[in-house]
Amino acid sequence: MFTAGPPVARPPTPSCVVRLADEQRFANGETPFRTSYSPPLACPPPWNKIVLNWWGSVSGSQADRVGGLWIGQVELFRTTTPLTNPSPIRWHVDKDVTEYASVLMRNQNVTIIVPNYVGRGNPASIFVNATITFFETGPSYPEFTPPDLVYPLFSTVAVPWFVTNNSSLALGSRLTLPRQPTQVALEIYATPHSPCDEFWYAPDVACGGSPFREFRTFLDGVLVGVVIPFPLMYSGAINPGLWKPVPSIDALNIPSYVVDLTPFIGRLADGNPHTITLQISNYHDRWRIDGNLLYHLDYRAPATSGSITGYNFLPDPSINQTVSSSPTTLVVKTAARRSIDISGTVHSSFGNTNISIEQSLAFSNKRTIDLITLREQIQQSEVFVTKTISIGPQGNITTIAGTSYSLDAVFSLEFTYNLEAGVDSVLNETSKNIVNGKVFSTNRLDSIHAFTLGLYPGVEKTTEEFSTNGHNNSSVCGATAYPSCLTAVSERIDFGPLGFVVLGILLVLDNLRSIRNKKLLRAQTLFTVGYITAGTGVVLSFLKYESLNSLGVGILPSLLPMAPELGGCSSGICLAVLGLTRIRRFRE
Repeated sequence: MFTAGPPVARPPTPSCVVRLADEQRFANGETPFRTSYSPPLACPPPWNKIVLNWWGSVSGSQADRVGGLWIGQVELFRTTTPLTNPSPIRWHVDKDVTEYASVLMRNQNVTIIVPNYVGRGNPASIFVNATITFFETGPSYPEFTPPDLVYPLFSTVAVPWFVTNNSSLALGSRLTLPRQPTQVALEIYATPHSPCDEFWYAPDVACGGSPFREFRTFLDGVLVGVVIPFPLMYSGAINPGLWKPVPSIDALNIPSYVVDLTPFIGRLADGNPHTITLQISNYHDRWRIDGNLLYHLDYRAPATSGSITGYNFLPDPSINQTVSSSPTTLVVKTAARRSIDISGTVHSSFGNTNISIEQSLAFSNKRTIDLITLREQIQQSEVFVTKTISIGPQGNITTIAGTSYSLDAVFSLEFTYNLEAGVDSVLNETSKNIVNGKVFSTNRLDSIHAFTLGLYPGVEKTTEEFSTNGHNNSSVCGATAYPSCLTAVSERIDFGPLGFVVLGILLVLDNLRSIRNKKLLRAQTLFTVGYITAGTGVVLSFLKYESLNSLGVGILPSLLPMAPELGGCSSGICLAVLGLTRIRRFRE
């Protein structure tokens, strides 16, 4: 497996490595691996950078799995594994984890979980190696200023992530927090799982509902923040042939979602216990979710204070869903919008700071199903923009952070894993910071174009384009805006099942060549072609009926979409009967 994203940049300063896992085996079940961690004595803080390295390997067939790593119940890393065939596979991921420096300054327990299920079709174990590298500071490499404290929102010490099973349930922790915060943020790690929500952007009709999802954060029961997830496609998503060997966007290093809670410091700093909970709205099945509270403190004051000065936050977004159909097409459109406006004040030893947060959310999903070919197209778009204005002792600071995601996927409902499929997805993250009139901009663009031919022989291709050069432009690699763009390209020759069918037919034809009597040869050929055509028609008719039935289409309305398969079946039967009649007549 490889991606276009560059490895984490590392300073040339002295470093130390702490090993967390050494060829740790994950065989059958969800039993966590637990060990202990101690900070490196040879590289004491402060540190310029801290990098987590994760290596995985599988020797044999195994499905795609999710994994996570925690230190002291604080999640540092969420990942998925490649879907593998009998060939051995190895992969490596690195991640900048400097923001967790306060957690890594003391002895902690380490938890690694990779739920794996071994069976007849998936007999292989998964092996993991993990290390953390600490880079010291230097003349040109100063100390990174991380959050002063990190508080985890976790389920249990043994298994930190929550496993959700009810969209009305809010999961979290009750905490007594420090009284002198100046900035507070909550980061959320979450992954969707089967049978329904793994493909929430293309929901199975049996699961029902809409493809809109929203992560909600509550402080003592009050809604204080939301984010919308983008589709995370594991290496088995839609069609596994799409992701060999280039995975989908962020599949190996799943990022967290961040909610700014600074306007609510007045409540968080009052010295009382508070309950912070997470909820996934509108979901139908399992998610694994947890979070980390990131605290920046004012050590010069015994306590800070503050108040909410504005709160325009509706409990639910505006959601609209329409369904239209014809004898040949079913179209389902879902749209959601939300606007948020929160403002507050923070009083610290540095002075008074006024902060306001304005957010806008726009979501659309169009699902088009061709009832004749049972091909489905998913077109999804997400835009989430946050504008934060802070006016205080540090001056006027405005941050505009935007995340946009687009998806265009085409695949077969009947033979999702076997027929041709294509995916185009683009994730564009921008940040514009205006500090006392000076502008600083960053941009991260990651795009995937993948297609697989399924049954057909030919050359398949997956292309990933990645850039972080600071420009805000949705152009592709090679354009002037992206001179430093990185590209990963995978081209592979796939013989395909149809290639083997053609090979089988050629072998049958070669066998028919041994028949000397031309009339018998024609009759035998006619029977063979008819038999294959009829059998294929029966199988395809049954599968299409099952797919249409799952969409709520009855028997009689299914006859028109099934016409090509039924026609092929009838033609095959006629050819086979005609060929068999001629064979018997010849033998008589």
